[in-house]
Amino acid sequence: MPDELAALRREADVCVVLVHWGRNYRPITRKQRATGAALRAAGADLVVGHHAHIVHPVDASAPCPIVFGLGNAAFGTGGAFARHGAAPYGLLATADLRPGEGVAALELRLLHVDNKVVKYRTHLVENPEYLLSLVDDHTQWTAIEGGIRWKH
Repeated sequence: MPDELAALRREADVCVVLVHWGRNYRPITRKQRATGAALRAAGADLVVGHHAHIVHPVDASAPCPIVFGLGNAAFGTGGAFARHGAAPYGLLATADLRPGEGVAALELRLLHVDNKVVKYRTHLVENPEYLLSLVDDHTQWTAIEGGIRWKH
């Protein structure tokens, strides 16, 4: 993995790694944390995970933020959230990428994606408390319209 990222860094202005990981409707695993740290150490500018159908934490404690899980992002799902005791959200992550610098800022917003409730009409949700519960250090994040923002 480090060799592949090093080769990519020679060709690309910014290195974003998308990772398909995690277990459906389950919390983040130690393996995900270790892999995220390894990708960060190998030179990724941003790591974004997806697959588990639920939103996972965001680690912006270093210049390479790790979004461990977007949940279903903007895509609705059949509605297994209540059965698994999970919040019915997907995560919208927007990054301000700078060539040669990496991630200058990261914004997070919540989307309601439980089709049993939203009837296949995903929409933004204002819940800054929930968003702040996902991040590692609240003091590094500021409230913005509809979400929160981290600035490097």
